[in-house]
Amino acid sequence: MSPTEVPPSRVALLGVCYDGSSSFLRGTAGAPPVIRQALWSEAGNPWTELGIDLSTAALDDEGDLTPAADEDPAQVRHAIEAAVRSIAGSGRRPLLLGGDHSITYPILRGLRPYHPRLGILHFDAHGDLYDEFQGIDTPTPARSPG
Repeated sequence: MSPTEVPPSRVALLGVCYDGSSSFLRGTAGAPPVIRQALWSEAGNPWTELGIDLSTAALDDEGDLTPAADEDPAQVRHAIEAAVRSIAGSGRRPLLLGGDHSITYPILRGLRPYHPRLGILHFDAHGDLYDEFQGIDTPTPARSPG
């Protein structure tokens, strides 16, 4: 499907069940299914203020990326980037759920070819103190200025 065939308002929901690069606690890998459960629970409804029914009109659920616990972090980042690039290449807007901070960089790499002027304004609740973490020298929160 080409970007011209997809309405620009379509959003593709993608879960990233990964917390293997967390420098402290694990648990964010379990977030995508829990977020979906809350999203589609009877406590709310799928309608926006503009009257759009997200359950049918504007949201494609792409499921979850679920890397193995022992999978190489570089391979995980590559898979995230490829999935986001595929979504953006279809003309949809990716909305990602879950994962530790390390998923941000591959998400941005996947978007970059379609949004070359993309920028980030990052607010962080704490300073990060590592020049590298677990031998990985990538722009993760461990590399963000605190």
